[in-house]
Amino acid sequence: MSKSDNDDIYEHVAARMRADKVDIVARFADNRPVGKVPELAAPYRDESSDMAETREIKANELWNRHGLTFRSLRAANMARCPLFKNAKGELQHSGRDWSPNDWMVATFGELGEAANVMKKVRRGDMTFAEARPKLAQEFSDVVIYLDFLANECGVDLGEAIMTTFNAKSDQLELPLYITEAGPVRERPK
Repeated sequence: MSKSDNDDIYEHVAARMRADKVDIVARFADNRPVGKVPELAAPYRDESSDMAETREIKANELWNRHGLTFRSLRAANMARCPLFKNAKGELQHSGRDWSPNDWMVATFGELGEAANVMKKVRRGDMTFAEARPKLAQEFSDVVIYLDFLANECGVDLGEAIMTTFNAKSDQLELPLYITEAGPVRERPK
């Protein structure tokens, strides 16, 4: 496949994700592995089955390559934190110099920035579409700071989310669970 074909597939996948057409429950209804996202690689009209299969494989490769894990976020956060400089260009953090309270305040500060953007949408200063890039940035900042907070509290965020999600699925009698390999329909043993 040429570079333009890969770009085309990436744009196709990104557009479908942005449009919120990825139905997580349907994606895993057949107990397909996490990396398999065939609906993101749906064949174009008049596309041969071979081309559709190639497109599906490429879309899945892109999905897997651009995936994020809490472990990779934690590793990147821990590596970058000591390099962070303040507005004066001075090194700011050792990585362990903030307390859980400091990280909590930073997390809520970012969440407050997201709330401010939503307020502006609500009062008509901007459309939701115009706000989406800023919201993406603020939500990302929330998750980044939340990872720092969880680390400072000795919590593996990925493990905690899997445990909580699975407990809620049991409570609600829903057949969808999260494992390290991805979502599954049966309770992990």
